[in-house]
Amino acid sequence: MNRLVTFFVLCIASLVCAEDAAIRAANWQGRIVGGLNAVSGQFPYQVSLTSLTYQHFCGGAIIGNHWILTAAHCLTSRKPTEVIAIVGALTSARGGFNYDVQQFILHPNFNEWTQQNDIAIVRTKWSISFNTAVFPVKMARTYTEPNLAVLASGWGLTTLSVPKTADVLQYVALRTISNEDCSERFRNLQNRAITPSNLCTFSRTVQGTCMGDSGGPLVNDGELVGIVSWGIPCAVGYPDVYVRVSSFRAWIIAVIIFAAVPNRRIVGGIDAVAGDAPWMVSLRNSINQHLCGGTLLSNRFVLSSANCLSGRLATATMAVAGSRFLNTAAIPYYGIQIITHPNFNVNTLEHDVALFQTALPLILTQSIQPLSLSADVIGVGVRARVFGWGASQANGGNTNALQFLNVNTLSNDDCANFLGAEGWRIGSSSLCTLTREGQGICGGDEGGALVLDNYAIGVASWGIPCATGRPDVFVRISAVRSWILNFI
Repeated sequence: MNRLVTFFVLCIASLVCAEDAAIRAANWQGRIVGGLNAVSGQFPYQVSLTSLTYQHFCGGAIIGNHWILTAAHCLTSRKPTEVIAIVGALTSARGGFNYDVQQFILHPNFNEWTQQNDIAIVRTKWSISFNTAVFPVKMARTYTEPNLAVLASGWGLTTLSVPKTADVLQYVALRTISNEDCSERFRNLQNRAITPSNLCTFSRTVQGTCMGDSGGPLVNDGELVGIVSWGIPCAVGYPDVYVRVSSFRAWIIAVIIFAAVPNRRIVGGIDAVAGDAPWMVSLRNSINQHLCGGTLLSNRFVLSSANCLSGRLATATMAVAGSRFLNTAAIPYYGIQIITHPNFNVNTLEHDVALFQTALPLILTQSIQPLSLSADVIGVGVRARVFGWGASQANGGNTNALQFLNVNTLSNDDCANFLGAEGWRIGSSSLCTLTREGQGICGGDEGGALVLDNYAIGVASWGIPCATGRPDVFVRISAVRSWILNFI
């Protein structure tokens, strides 16, 4: 079994470690103690990760037809070609279905020393066939509260005295505790911290986790709420610590959704072709430098970002339309007024929209056409397209050719979780999209259109620069449509 790096308690009698050095010297192997034998099909999402000689070393949970969730520390010293994923098995020695592993994807912020962000995705080489004994588990979307009944399952050691993994899959019923309670119980341990992305359980001595297995699943009411991370060996009255799945759901979805998407992006991405976006406008200063994007709504009004336009003189700003290239000569249309949304918040960038009204009407042609505004409230997992001339890298210059990128929408809850410390800025007017690291909007793309079926559904607002694998944030058109229609 793969060793799960964590604490070791020298003073079993007192259950308190006297020296931090002793803690650092120890290793903890996940296992279930005081559990029960599972029956066939009871945990169809359970995975055994084994060596090529079928030595079980960690657990996992099926979350898709190519995808298994486990703990990052299980994989740090291994290669995908050296691992087999066994699904549908009840015993560790026989049965089940074997799948070769193609790829490990460890969370980019995993810290092997502190065990923070201890989560990883295993991609199988072949699609997993589902049946009554093999089926994915639904990932929890919301924060798991204290005092919930949960089930842990795995093939780990059943006692410390016998260093042999269980033959039959084991499970144990536990209860979650608050992170505050968990931290208090570990107050004497100096090289670990319970973070919001952790989840803890606690049970009576001689039962529970130390847990069943490292990387194994913790489930509440059919939803995967945790992945086994670390603990103190073994069932001696300390909490067991898991990765909180809801905290990483957005990252997991991003990896799965975009695994097969070609590496194209506005950041160094795909050039638009003639006729792709006749509504796109480049808003520029008086010396013809691109400031931000815009969407032509009529022959007098351009929709853009309030953050880009607020504080600017309309008469010193111009709109250029009908060209995909910034360096192509085109007719400039100077402004007469800039109208910022009354609820624009400079701190959160909620309602980050403004209307730029030109002094003269634009001449509409085949390459200059307005775009309609969608009245629909856009849901999750909708595939849309964003356009812009923004920078190809953080702090870089604008791209000359208009670029586009296909993206998928994300729930606001997942978006806020994924953005971490910046998540508080997500509000009801926000619409988030997500793509893989190395893709996304960048400086100069603000104000550009997010488009679905030739309707504008969003206005590019902000992101964590640039293309870092975090969500990009747009203003939701349905939240500001009625205000816009008062003017155009």
